[in-house]
Amino acid sequence: MPRSPKPTELVIKETLRLAALLGRDRYTDIQRGLEQKLEFLREEEGVITGKTPDTRTIKWIVKDYINELPVEVVMAEFSASIWSLRDDYQELKKIQRQQYSTTFEAGTRPDLETQHFRDVKEAIKVWSALIEQPEPSFNAADIGGAKYLGFGLTWGKAHDGIAVKLAFENEGLLTLLSKHLISPVVDADFWQSVDCLKENGVKYLTAGRQLGEAILAASKAETGLDVVLSWQREPEVGLTEEFVGTISRNALGLQKGLQYAYSELAIAYLKKGIMVTQVSEGLRLMQGKGLDPTFKATHISTAGAWVIPQGNQRLVCDGAIEPENESTARALLFVLQLHGYAIAVGPLDRIKTCCEVHQHLMRRYANSPEAKAVLIAQSNLKEKSETISGQLKKASLYLQYPGICPFCPD
Repeated sequence: MPRSPKPTELVIKETLRLAALLGRDRYTDIQRGLEQKLEFLREEEGVITGKTPDTRTIKWIVKDYINELPVEVVMAEFSASIWSLRDDYQELKKIQRQQYSTTFEAGTRPDLETQHFRDVKEAIKVWSALIEQPEPSFNAADIGGAKYLGFGLTWGKAHDGIAVKLAFENEGLLTLLSKHLISPVVDADFWQSVDCLKENGVKYLTAGRQLGEAILAASKAETGLDVVLSWQREPEVGLTEEFVGTISRNALGLQKGLQYAYSELAIAYLKKGIMVTQVSEGLRLMQGKGLDPTFKATHISTAGAWVIPQGNQRLVCDGAIEPENESTARALLFVLQLHGYAIAVGPLDRIKTCCEVHQHLMRRYANSPEAKAVLIAQSNLKEKSETISGQLKKASLYLQYPGICPFCPD
């Protein structure tokens, strides 16, 4: 059962769509894509979406919910791409083939062909929706496992670098469309445009990776610190992933970080968790003066997320016991943050240095050749995807399609 309240129907359907797109086991990527889509629906279209579920709930939707639905409900309400999430996917395809056969025996061959052409139109609709949906927030510092790129593309690692493919290639739709999207339904160079789109995707990601690597190298060199991952649980001095991420997004115009104010917080590492408070109280602990009696403690659970206290509040996280004096804390460090992003952790003097370096690198990369290369590649992607989208809209108007594919009636 999910940890959070049962998600809305909209959240369930969008979760299943992303699972079919990204892979059923990529819960974190699904959650990230879901948050982006729901935010767009709320802000741009005024849709009441419900909250983004946690990864445990997403796993329940993808593994349990879809498998517990009756077969007839799944086949009637979900596209074939969603069927692939079911454990009995092959059985569903067999039932579909039997239905086609029954239709043929009970009626005429045109009945079967009409249903097939409806499948082609549905596949075109799926592709169009993938191209036209909002692009996810791209971070040049985070090019790792398979993710949705936007423009109807996904990416992943290949033995020789980055691999880009159409988002629905795993669903069998490509085989269907490659045989039926031919002239005069689309222009003769349609599939060349598709190949060009994928090539531009590789160029975009390659340029993005080069930008991220350049920022990371400069960040390490100028601060003398490495990137740390577990600082929220153990006292580690270093840069967080967002040190590079905020510079990267600012360089691409996705986040104008220079207008945001930098701030510091204190973080005390306790026996069972952490305490996050203002710098003034952190200095009191360091000086042996104990906790500030004017501050009020709030006990919360973070599940690994970063938290920010307000005013004279201190946050005691994850079952920790509020320290009686400064000796109760195993260690005390300070966190540099920018617009809510924690970007560096360390002693207060190192934090000041990190702030100066971060400001300097924000300015350096804002108009850098590396950033311009990413933006040019992105512009080429948009232009090519718009061309393909126009061709798909034209194809969606047809009632019949030329060509023969493996799914065509015998």
